[in-house]
Amino acid sequence: MSHQNLVSASLDPAVKTTILSQLTEIRKQLDFSVSLTPEAIKALPKAGTLLSPFVDKAASVVSNHPEILPGTFDQAEYKKDYQLMIDLEPISQLLSEIAEMVSNTLLAVKSDLFVASLSVYDNAAKQVDAVPGLNGTVAGMAEHFKRTKKTAAKPTAA
Repeated sequence: MSHQNLVSASLDPAVKTTILSQLTEIRKQLDFSVSLTPEAIKALPKAGTLLSPFVDKAASVVSNHPEILPGTFDQAEYKKDYQLMIDLEPISQLLSEIAEMVSNTLLAVKSDLFVASLSVYDNAAKQVDAVPGLNGTVAGMAEHFKRTKKTAAKPTAA
């Protein structure tokens, strides 16, 4: 069996508790955040990075030429939303970087564990008859490798 060790670390329980507590506090601080369904996200007009200059110029018009806007246009809400966008962008960037870092580390450690578990399984399978009580565990581990037969789709009559 091959050896792999992409991650060699531990997370002190106190540090884990602190991280979870701080993340919970961050979530509380962002209590105005919204959750959107995939359908709602698809339906939203988006001003991604390519359209940001457009929004920036519109914000400039709102600030420098408010007289051209109809009375029904809520300038205060627009300015508040624009500032929120500016404030959230670096937070979103940092959270995305942290989430990716944690996800990649978790993926790597799971891969390390799987490769090592293959070695454990191989050795356990070789010793199944020599070690009492190992048979059930090895049989349970073998379930992972069972393949289900794929049934061919029957042609439908037109």
